[in-house]
Amino acid sequence: MLHGYCALPAIGAIFIAYGVYFLRRALRAQGEPKDQRVLLGCGGVLFMVLGSALALASLLASPTPGERKRLVDLVLRTPTDEIEQVTLSPAHYDSLITSPVVINDPQQLRRIAEILHRARGVAVQHPRTLWSVRVEVKTRRGTHGFVASHTDEPRHGTLVYVASNANGEGWSLGEFRADGLGRFIDDVATQAGVKR
Repeated sequence: MLHGYCALPAIGAIFIAYGVYFLRRALRAQGEPKDQRVLLGCGGVLFMVLGSALALASLLASPTPGERKRLVDLVLRTPTDEIEQVTLSPAHYDSLITSPVVINDPQQLRRIAEILHRARGVAVQHPRTLWSVRVEVKTRRGTHGFVASHTDEPRHGTLVYVASNANGEGWSLGEFRADGLGRFIDDVATQAGVKR
């Protein structure tokens, strides 16, 4: 997960390097017209400012690698006995359900925890989503959430998108394949009579 934390600062560093290059060219271009030197110098300063802002903003706003690991573990590795309630809510797009469904049954909570514990990280390239659901898990330590999306491709199955905010939004912290979660959510939605 370190690559996600380093990507934007690395892009910022590239902008800074090009800015330094343009600024040095402007300072060394004695035989060039003054307008061209000014343009190169201003472009160099602009690139350095943009690169610095991008790198600094991403470092200050995004979760650190340790925080990312903690949040992913909170979603995928919460002990079964700590889960008190799970709420399924309509997603912003391709929602499976029309209204929230609350799950309090210990057996169903155990099943959700088992599925999430077996989830593994995947790298997917724009899978075609059949449906999505926002999942909020209330535990003794607090509440966290994620978005579950069921795809039409067997190699992707049901994906869990973990983000930095408790509601499943914010900085993307990873995608995980959770086999069995799609069927479980579909069954719960059908039993509750809220399936779209």
